[in-house]
Amino acid sequence: MIGIKKLALVAALGTSMSLVAFAGPANADGGVHGTNYVATFSNGHTQFKVRLVDADDIDAAYKNLNTPKGQPRTIVNGKIVRVGGVDAYNAPFTWHLDPNDVAFVDMTTEVCDGDPNDVENGTLTSDRYCPWTQKVVKIEQIAI
Repeated sequence: MIGIKKLALVAALGTSMSLVAFAGPANADGGVHGTNYVATFSNGHTQFKVRLVDADDIDAAYKNLNTPKGQPRTIVNGKIVRVGGVDAYNAPFTWHLDPNDVAFVDMTTEVCDGDPNDVENGTLTSDRYCPWTQKVVKIEQIAI
């Protein structure tokens, strides 16, 4: 089931994007363990991290992580929060993606694509970040 925030995100972007689900680390009842994870993304030379709090996002991150090289994968798309100091989850950057406004989508508009450094230095001026070349390289459960 897609949440209202995710439907609003898809409608706001005005494009047909689909969300995906994938079984991450499951507990005895089949659900994902907890809902506080940090996914590390990399484009081969720059990494950034995203805190994930929604089970669908965690599942989608695991699917992204496990997508074989050369196969299509989803793109993380989230609202940029500029915090003015080094972010606790996305250090050394001074920004992060709002964990309550993140989705993994099939396609995005070019206006939010870029390198994490483009967000940091203000080159990327969109209020959303959707890096096309980034792939999940690690997922860690965190204690809150």
